[in-house]
Amino acid sequence: MDPLQTRLDALEPQMHAVNRRLRWWRGLAREDAAKKDNDPKGRAQRVPALEQLLKHVSREGKAICITGCLGVTAAGAVIRP
Repeated sequence: MDPLQTRLDALEPQMHAVNRRLRWWRGLAREDAAKKDNDPKGRAQRVPALEQLLKHVSREGKAICITGCLGVTAAGAVIRP
């Protein structure tokens, strides 16, 4: 059991470092998300752009229809000109 304990003791500081880095990355992600949510100008630009993209997409029952193209996708979405 002594070699196993030695290896576990060696891994403990490494796990501490990994957890510290993970907390750091999570903090960065939260800050970035908060900045995007609190930026009304950014949201004001993103919403119309999203609406513009989605104007060609509609649903008919379980089918998703995309206008402005030709063909049928492998997933079964109907694409209409």
